[in-house]
Amino acid sequence: MDQYRALPQDFSALPGRRKRSHFSQEDTNLSKRRSFGRTAQNSAPDSTSIFEQNEVCQNNPDHSPYKISTKKCRPVLRPLSLSSDSEARAKRRDVLPKYAQKDVLRLHNAVTKTFLIGKGLYGEVSGVIIDGKIASYVQKKNLKNEHYQGLLDEVEVGLQFTCPNLLKYIGAVTEEQSSLFSTQKSISIYMELMSGSLESQLSSKLSHQQILQYLHNIASGLLELHSSGLIHNDLKIDNILLRGDGTAVIGDLGRAKSSISCLDELSSAFPPEMFYFHPTRLESEASSSEATSIGSSPDSGYGGLTSSPEPQGLKDFKFARADIYGLGYIGLQLLTGDHFPLVWKMIGEEEHLVEGIFEQYQQQFSNKPNHLRILNELVIPCLKLELFERPSTREVLRRIDRQLEDCEHMDLG
Repeated sequence: MDQYRALPQDFSALPGRRKRSHFSQEDTNLSKRRSFGRTAQNSAPDSTSIFEQNEVCQNNPDHSPYKISTKKCRPVLRPLSLSSDSEARAKRRDVLPKYAQKDVLRLHNAVTKTFLIGKGLYGEVSGVIIDGKIASYVQKKNLKNEHYQGLLDEVEVGLQFTCPNLLKYIGAVTEEQSSLFSTQKSISIYMELMSGSLESQLSSKLSHQQILQYLHNIASGLLELHSSGLIHNDLKIDNILLRGDGTAVIGDLGRAKSSISCLDELSSAFPPEMFYFHPTRLESEASSSEATSIGSSPDSGYGGLTSSPEPQGLKDFKFARADIYGLGYIGLQLLTGDHFPLVWKMIGEEEHLVEGIFEQYQQQFSNKPNHLRILNELVIPCLKLELFERPSTREVLRRIDRQLEDCEHMDLG
């Protein structure tokens, strides 16, 4: 482990850094660089205390706390409390440390070298090296100007969560370079370093307990998103990452929003309602727009990111079941070890299940009762082509918990 450099709690320990007193507003304005990240407070503050601390809002009352200015390097604080379940959130806050916005700039300046790990929808992900050691976080940067806003949206969503089953976003730094004919905008997002992807486990023969635990981790992360009125919209096995202890974590929040996104090309890995002209997707967009205009609560199924004091925050909203299909597909991949199992296809202008597909898998696991139970109680219901026939996120978690409890009883017996 000596080859890794842990993310420091004291950012003044980073190499080559100036003293804290030298971090002046005038200095950061000249570079047109801006950093933002999590608050450094021990507890999630309420919206009133945040606005009192928010220098931007103090100087300009009309300035929204979610509106980011690239012209000045001022930290913008955001509320972390999105759920009405404050006790559960208090426990989650202890899982990962939080960082002040000004410290993210120190972290950014300390990077001496990077190495490519992979590419995503809006940018490329690189490992970070400081003083010859691999840091415990990675950097994600936009490749083009048009990808800038997508990454900005992603980090703004990611910074609002502390759930252990969602990828930990540390913060970001935005930079702007202007020339006579153009302006180049870049954003560097910093996230925790993961040990790998769940896709790497497809070549292993997983026990039913392992499959259930992975599905439980994913469903728990989805519940956090759905309880905040968001749909992941890109739930696939490539975007499920693994920590060193084997915990599955949902990554890549670049497509997360309050309505169903459309895909350029459909495959069995995604539900049919993600087709551009699918009526369910169009309905979700219309409902999202309507709710935003009337300011409904996030978990009614149509709202934005504002938390609600009512217990509505614990409900599942109907369009979130677009992600449930992805969860079922990942379950099928883990059961079969197949990277691209074919579930449905278009016949004319309608989608249809592949004939006899589930019967085929039921026959395959006829001598593995525990795997067959996962298929029948979890996977098949989640893969229903009709969105509203799929179970809710909470119902999926209840079914997984029941099976995990039965596994424990079997072990004790």
